[in-house]
Amino acid sequence: MEVKSWEVKEQFCFPQSFGVPKEVKTINVTPQYFHEEMDNMVHINGIYHITCHVEFEEGEVEHHATSEFTEIEDLDLNGELGYFEYAVPMSVEISKDRIQAETLPTVSIETINCKAESDGIEIVWLVNCEYQTHRPKTEEVVAEVRQEMIEEVEETLVLESSSHREAVVSNEQQSPRTVQEPVQEQTNVTIKNREVESPAEDDSELQFIFNLEDGYTKLSFPSNNVLK
Repeated sequence: MEVKSWEVKEQFCFPQSFGVPKEVKTINVTPQYFHEEMDNMVHINGIYHITCHVEFEEGEVEHHATSEFTEIEDLDLNGELGYFEYAVPMSVEISKDRIQAETLPTVSIETINCKAESDGIEIVWLVNCEYQTHRPKTEEVVAEVRQEMIEEVEETLVLESSSHREAVVSNEQQSPRTVQEPVQEQTNVTIKNREVESPAEDDSELQFIFNLEDGYTKLSFPSNNVLK
């Protein structure tokens, strides 16, 4: 949104028969306009419609330059209070390149100031013209590049996440084999130890028999031949 502002000033004087302007009682300025496109330009043509109530008092009006004042002859006078309307031409031009497509400028009045003097009245109002600006092509390109970068980063994150899950599953499948191998090695060692320990037991029994005194015999008897 872009806003262009400017001031418009108008001065009015009245016939001497009405007296001297004392005070501006009410003042209103309303923009009335229409749009027209021509030669790559948007034209705003219309008027500033002024309605005003002025209070008069007896006195002599000072001389003023007619080029600076607009004389109001058609004044609706009710006692000391006079009412008049006036239209000030409006013309604004804006390049179409500056206005966003399918939008139109708007004109509004922000503030109105007025004062009454012995030679007439002065009215000053502030005009605002607002319109949607057209986004430059450079900004559009930057926005597209930024969107592409975001999409690439998101795709990379998805691929990394998928690779991580595959690695975890692969490790879980291989882990039971790794645990079983030491068990097999331990079993082999135990069997070997047993095979080594068996000859040692036989040697100890033979040694025990050879160490017996001469009063003992090496013959074996069945247990059922023992006398009760």
